[in-house]
Amino acid sequence: MQEMQISRFDIEKSEDHCPTGLISVLFNLTHQCNLACKYCIMAMPELKQGYQESQATMNVDLVRETVDYIYRAGLPGMNVTFYGGEPLLKFDLLQEAVEYAEQKYPGFFVYNVITNATLLTAKMAAFFQKHRVRFLFSVDGDKAANDRLRVFKNSDDSVYDRAWGNIQQLLGQLPELEYKVNVTYFRPTLDLERAFVSLLAQGVPETRFERGLAPANSPYFVRQEDVERIKEAFSAIAEQYLEHLIAGGSHVVDNFVVLLRKISRQTPRLRGCNMGIDYVTIAADGRVYPCHKLVGHEDFCMGDVRSGTNNERYREFWQHRVDQRDSCSACEVRFLCGGFCICDNYFHNHDFFAPTRENCAIIKHNIKLALRLFTELEQRAPLALKRLLGADYLLETEVPVMSQFLQRPDERMVRQMETGGEYELNLTAVYILNQVAIHLK
Repeated sequence: MQEMQISRFDIEKSEDHCPTGLISVLFNLTHQCNLACKYCIMAMPELKQGYQESQATMNVDLVRETVDYIYRAGLPGMNVTFYGGEPLLKFDLLQEAVEYAEQKYPGFFVYNVITNATLLTAKMAAFFQKHRVRFLFSVDGDKAANDRLRVFKNSDDSVYDRAWGNIQQLLGQLPELEYKVNVTYFRPTLDLERAFVSLLAQGVPETRFERGLAPANSPYFVRQEDVERIKEAFSAIAEQYLEHLIAGGSHVVDNFVVLLRKISRQTPRLRGCNMGIDYVTIAADGRVYPCHKLVGHEDFCMGDVRSGTNNERYREFWQHRVDQRDSCSACEVRFLCGGFCICDNYFHNHDFFAPTRENCAIIKHNIKLALRLFTELEQRAPLALKRLLGADYLLETEVPVMSQFLQRPDERMVRQMETGGEYELNLTAVYILNQVAIHLK
């Protein structure tokens, strides 16, 4: 079953066109933070100057210029994610950005906030509700695990207690709030099964587990000898997750669900991400970088929001498909992995396209788990797969429906509205599409 699922990916029958516009932006309002997390990515030697030492914060003019830049470079439905530092330190600037965007470009943007949740207040709820803001809360599992490495700068209070108290208060005001929790794990916090159980008990709708970036000589760096423990943790999570879904649960574990979507769609993942192409990060000084993991690196700066940007270098990066890399081309799961995070590769190997061995081992294991989850659910609870994947999984009684798209007149190119991706249709598909268009008229 596993080999069949993987081998059915076929990239020879379709063209691979580079995206033509932004669909996601990480918007750094400030590089300041109220926490002093022991593992902070901003403390990485290569990132420290760009984040921690600069302590940059936008002003109102730069906030507006940034919104204008994103609109010019973006596609409708643009995801804007406010980041930092801690963005809620500058809630006034966050309000300014959203209100300016909605006044000048109504309905163009979708808003997200990545936050440690310790600065959430009841007074913010009405604003978040009005603009349908979605959240990614940074909470590393239960209280013991979270507070082991996440600490306040100027207080001995529990970060976990403060964050969850604020989250629960916000959910009390906005029970429909869309949110997920990100668990960043390091060598001292590898009990991922306990984190999963804790978050599931809290009623969290969606979780994501992410290996943290740390220097190789750091006590927090996840080493090769730690990989087996991580694999065992994900295996335990997968077992519990399977039973949760079969019992009617709806929790989303990103690490598995992203893979389940790929398995169901039978479409190859040719690269880990499209950084610098349809996704960029805007630093608090207005400079634009392909990824938040490269902020402050002058070699990777793409320009700034005032003078404009150039992504030609990253269009070349984009050409490095996983099936064309010496280190990945023979891997049986390459089209599900896509080569994983190339910035992690850069930090660990000084090469964007040389895979990180710890990441490789973990993602390969999770792919096997996802294949088993898919098989078990399809056999035992296909309705659970349908609940989880929606239109990406068809029951036997269903037929496909057409995606929202834009077609260029008299051309074979279409743009998928949800993702911004462009695709070239064969002549049969063009004929069918045109007949549908005539019928709809």
